[in-house]
Amino acid sequence: MKADELPYLEPYNSNVFQDIGISFGTWFLIMMNLVPISLLVTLEMVKFFQGWWIEWDWRMVCPDTGIICKVQSSALNEQLGMVHFIFSDKTGTLTKNIMDFKRFTAGAICYGKNDPKQLQYPPGITNVNFEDDAAFQDLENVANPNHNAIWRLREALGLCHTCIVEKKVDEKTQKEYIVYNASSPDELALVNGARHLGFEFTERDEDSNMIIKLAKTGESLSYTLLHVIEFDSARKRMTVVVRTPDKQILVICKGADSIIEKRLAVG
Repeated sequence: MKADELPYLEPYNSNVFQDIGISFGTWFLIMMNLVPISLLVTLEMVKFFQGWWIEWDWRMVCPDTGIICKVQSSALNEQLGMVHFIFSDKTGTLTKNIMDFKRFTAGAICYGKNDPKQLQYPPGITNVNFEDDAAFQDLENVANPNHNAIWRLREALGLCHTCIVEKKVDEKTQKEYIVYNASSPDELALVNGARHLGFEFTERDEDSNMIIKLAKTGESLSYTLLHVIEFDSARKRMTVVVRTPDKQILVICKGADSIIEKRLAVG
């Protein structure tokens, strides 16, 4: 059988342009798997220089702390370009989320100032910016009508929490001090607020006793923790039941204003 009788065999006609096209197409098909690799290298170099440029941008430096922007991923620039919508809640996700103990109301009297002085607090006391001598005077004066109200407030702030005590040593004075680890900045501010008012939570022992140290006298009080109802989104409040040193049962509840106000007694 001759070749011209087979339909799939065509006579070979030499054509320079056709040979070039076939050769180039064959080369492109062979090398197409190598082109993306070189392209990826080029893209990574571009991303690197973009990240370097972000770090050198003076507008990316925090004016308060002086902290510069640090690029931890080469894909940061393209990831930022993919952001179209930002959803944030009221807990301070995109804000400073600074919680300071500045003012409180005990009984019918409001203590504290809107613009207090920047005072120096002992090591370990954070999230406190309180200034009002009247609060300490009313607390020390047992005959003051508002004395018991401030005392109960200190108990509520210093006992109704889930803070963990951590002891550290001051590098300058080599003295030991207490630092609280709290689940939220507002809880940390309240517990340190009670500490600033002289009601310091020092430890929780093995028998579920919350040990409180009074700053004025140095006396230690033991409150037995009987039960804790954790804060959740449904109740919107936290409750603890303790036995006071004088053997009374005390129920302390803290939470959102809209929840607590409904449960307050008249007067």
